[in-house]
Amino acid sequence: MKLLLFGMLLFAATPAFSQVRVRVRVAPPPVRREVVVARPYAGAVWVAGHYDWRPRRADYVWVPGRWVKSPRANAVWVEPRWDRDGDGYSYYKGYWR
Repeated sequence: MKLLLFGMLLFAATPAFSQVRVRVRVAPPPVRREVVVARPYAGAVWVAGHYDWRPRRADYVWVPGRWVKSPRANAVWVEPRWDRDGDGYSYYKGYWR
């Protein structure tokens, strides 16, 4: 019974750590240079701008950087990224760690 309960808890927690991946064949444009303004409040974390893929447009869209509130003390923002993957590029969304 304990093993079954442990297995169910482990399975339920799995999506919280999974990565969302998008794969495209077109290389992302160079990252835009952004001016980071002063931190607007204590605990604010800069989330840098990045290119997102929009399947309906079949094109990249720039998402500008912004200050966001950290979800908890000592949380670290892991930037989204595009990785070369064979004959295409894979996108991994940013997340809090």
